[in-house]
Amino acid sequence: MDEMTDKLSGLLSDPESVEKLKSMASMFFGNKDSEPPKKEREKEEEKEKEKSVALSDSFDPSMLIKVKKIMEQMNRTDDPKTRLLLALKPYMSQKRVASIEQAMQFMQIIQVFNLVNGG
Repeated sequence: MDEMTDKLSGLLSDPESVEKLKSMASMFFGNKDSEPPKKEREKEEEKEKEKSVALSDSFDPSMLIKVKKIMEQMNRTDDPKTRLLLALKPYMSQKRVASIEQAMQFMQIIQVFNLVNGG
């Protein structure tokens, strides 16, 4: 888990990597901003082509698949243990509700850890 955290922090600390991530996100989700002028759009397209060539050399699709699996696992609530804890929350004191939420976070961390290490 520390290794992945180190990689993420290293990735986010590098401005060039952040720009690559932004360009990937815009490719996947589309750019919803208003249309820029034609010259600016052409310049951006040229930059995107240059970035995509550089990105294709360093981009690992399997890492994106792993990140997707991790995000799905973190949002997953169909686990019987999680459902039990969620069902008990309304009947517990505030102190116990905090403990339940903390236990659910630990369960998510363990599941993510298992995904990262076990594949």
